[in-house]
Amino acid sequence: MRRRVFPATLSEATQQWYFKLPPGRFNSCKAFSSEFHTQFSSSCQLPLHLENLVEVKQRPGEPLRAYISRFMTEATKVERLIEEGRLAAIFGGIEVLGELWKDIRKVAL
Repeated sequence: MRRRVFPATLSEATQQWYFKLPPGRFNSCKAFSSEFHTQFSSSCQLPLHLENLVEVKQRPGEPLRAYISRFMTEATKVERLIEEGRLAAIFGGIEVLGELWKDIRKVAL
């Protein structure tokens, strides 16, 4: 029963790999597990940390909205992110001579 249910738990790409395996290729669950791990361990994403998030910078000419969207996508991958860290990282990545800074300067003057 487990062999019939298992493929349904896999992503489409993983199912394609699974169904291309020749019958009887593995003589144990351990052998299958080892092959599976070898095939797919490189596609596992490691959790990010605040140091990784600080590296997300606004690209020259990138609209602020696009930068914030990209930043927030990356921020969801960071472990134990606190609000202060998120704010420091997002503001640190904004292009200094970008539109936001120009607007802030106008308001301040």
